[in-house]
Amino acid sequence: MNKKNLISILDYRELFVQLRHLRVLRSSRKKTIPFRIKRRYGRKELEEFVTNFWDGGYVYLETGDYLYLPSMKDMNVFWKLKEPYIPEEIIEKFSRPGNTVMDIGANIGEWTLRMANTVGVEGRVYSFEPIPLINKSLNKTLRINNLSQVTLCQLALGDQSGDLEFTIPIDSNDRAIHGESRLGTEEGNWNIYTEVKSTKNIKVKTSTLDQFSSERSIDRLDFVKIDVEGKELGILEGGQETFSRFTPALILEVGCEEENDRKRIAELLRSWGYEIVGIVVAHGIVEVSWEQHANLDNPFIKKYPSNVLFLRNK
Repeated sequence: MNKKNLISILDYRELFVQLRHLRVLRSSRKKTIPFRIKRRYGRKELEEFVTNFWDGGYVYLETGDYLYLPSMKDMNVFWKLKEPYIPEEIIEKFSRPGNTVMDIGANIGEWTLRMANTVGVEGRVYSFEPIPLINKSLNKTLRINNLSQVTLCQLALGDQSGDLEFTIPIDSNDRAIHGESRLGTEEGNWNIYTEVKSTKNIKVKTSTLDQFSSERSIDRLDFVKIDVEGKELGILEGGQETFSRFTPALILEVGCEEENDRKRIAELLRSWGYEIVGIVVAHGIVEVSWEQHANLDNPFIKKYPSNVLFLRNK
């Protein structure tokens, strides 16, 4: 592999092989690098190389899908390149063939990918990602995997429609931390693992979930995942008719919102007949109560985002 740049197809081929070996290694939870990788390209050397020269491309995942990752100049994607892709098991439970589901705060599309594969060509996935660069990357992923059952929306959902400010944090290497981006102009209140040097603001189009559902004549909604970095309340406020009508299975990120917002979220969900089930983790669900949710008591960790499952109390 050319250490100065990625020039020929042979350079790219070797890079993808090295990254594949690294993901397999990490999935087996071993701590050492295989000899033939360590001898030529140790983990740190590989990370440095990718950091300097990854300029965007498609990575073949363990699931048989391709995932497009943008340039390292635009965002830090190395952890996506080195970590094995393990789809959330919960998706298959509530995203069935023929279902209509939503991925709100889709980012580069890992949930969208799995949702699309589980609902099949008879189903429909509405995927929302307002950041132009990430939306474009997700569109490439959908196209290369021939996922026509996904409707990709360059739109932020909230409690009002229009054009609003959107904040993107920047790390110490001047790369955007898109996974922490959010509606509004606030600074601070990042999760405990995020080191933010500065921020930049862009304008994005916004809509309410109720308006979107009405315009699209949505007549069923089976499963919704919302991950919008502490702005989940706005989506629920703007989707009251939709949620009260369909009460879909709901995955909601918890831990980045304000305490008063969390209380209002609980009020809305309970008024629609939802019960809190638990925190979704790899290979399990940790049962929690409304009281634990309200105060972020153990097992929650403040400013550490957790995916929480809510289901209608039948």
